[in-house]
Amino acid sequence: AIDTVGFTQGITLTGSQGGTISVTNGNLNVNKTVQTSASSAPLTLSAAGNSLTVADSANVTTNNGALTITAANLTTTGTTSIASGTGSLTLTADTMSFSPTTSVTGTSGLTVQPYSASGNIALGGGTGSGLNLARDLFTLTEGTPVFNGAFSSYTIGRVNGSGTLTIDGTVSFAAPLTLRSPSGGTVLLAATGNLDNTTTNKNITIQAATFKTASNVDVPESL
Repeated sequence: AIDTVGFTQGITLTGSQGGTISVTNGNLNVNKTVQTSASSAPLTLSAAGNSLTVADSANVTTNNGALTITAANLTTTGTTSIASGTGSLTLTADTMSFSPTTSVTGTSGLTVQPYSASGNIALGGGTGSGLNLARDLFTLTEGTPVFNGAFSSYTIGRVNGSGTLTIDGTVSFAAPLTLRSPSGGTVLLAATGNLDNTTTNKNITIQAATFKTASNVDVPESL
C-alpha cells in the first residue's frame, strides 16, 4: 500500500473543466505547485479520511475557479499560498493546522467545515474539541491573518452538520458570516466568546437546531 503521494514537479491543469487530484487510501503531500490555468476552471484536492499537507513553497491556486480541499487532517508548513481568485474556496477537515506564513486568499465565499458531519468546531479561542479555528486565522491587531483575502462571505460548519459549534474566544469578521450545524446541532456562545461583524448590518446568520448562551439558555433557531 502507498502511504503518501507527492510530486516531483509542479502540475498545471490546462483544460476548461479543471480537475481533481485524489488519494483514497493514503496521504497527499502537495510539495510542488498545483494550479489551473483556464479561467474559472475548478480544482479539487482530496485525501478523504487521511492527511493532506501543503508543504513549504508549494502553492495551490486557480484562475478564478472554485477551489476545494478535503481531508481528515489538513496541514500547511512554511510559506504557502492557497488562492482561488474570484472562485469560491472550501476547506474541509476535522483538524486544521496552518503555518503563520500561509496565505489563504479569495474574493468569493470561504467555507471552513469539519470532515465529519458530527464533528465539533471551536471558533475564536481554538482550544475546544474538534476543529479548532483560532481568532488569529481571521483577525490580527498587527500583521496579516492566514485567511487574508477580501472574502465576500464566511461560512463555518457543514450544510448537514450535527455537532456543536462553540464560540470560545473573541473573533471578528469583515463580511457576512454564517454559523451552521443545522441537522440537530448546537451553536454555543461560551462565557469566553465574543463574536463581532464589522459589516454595516452586522450580518450574522445562525443555522442550528439550538443556539445556547453561556448561561445555557436555549434560544429558538428562528432568533
